[in-house]
Amino acid sequence: MRTVEIIHFRDTGRKLVKVPIYKKGIEAILYEDDFDLLMSLGVSPFWTIIPGLMPIVLVHLPTLKARAGVARVIMDAGKDQKVCYINNIPLDLRRDNLVIIPGRGLYRTRDFLTPGVTHLHRMTHLHEPIRNNGTQ
Repeated sequence: MRTVEIIHFRDTGRKLVKVPIYKKGIEAILYEDDFDLLMSLGVSPFWTIIPGLMPIVLVHLPTLKARAGVARVIMDAGKDQKVCYINNIPLDLRRDNLVIIPGRGLYRTRDFLTPGVTHLHRMTHLHEPIRNNGTQ
């Protein structure tokens, strides 16, 4: 059984998490509420990335035997839609960095998730200490 280490922290008063990208030594950042939503929708915490001009953070969709962008799940993007990153940083999955625009999406990704699924993994949750000024 693999273990993924999720780091919880605060930035300007908002609760965030860092999710490691499998075997890459980098992390995606998103709001804790969105991470909790993804877990409740049955998304695995083991994320990968496709390198390229604009890398995309991906999760496995067992029902499709394919992968899908985490940003698409967060934003609930549908057919003929795509998600863009306002700051052009695809590891920044904070909802206010994501915007839906017309695109070539083939389906609504959430339609292929299985809410309530428990994945065969363990998550370790680490909480970074809050500094005296209340920020990280």
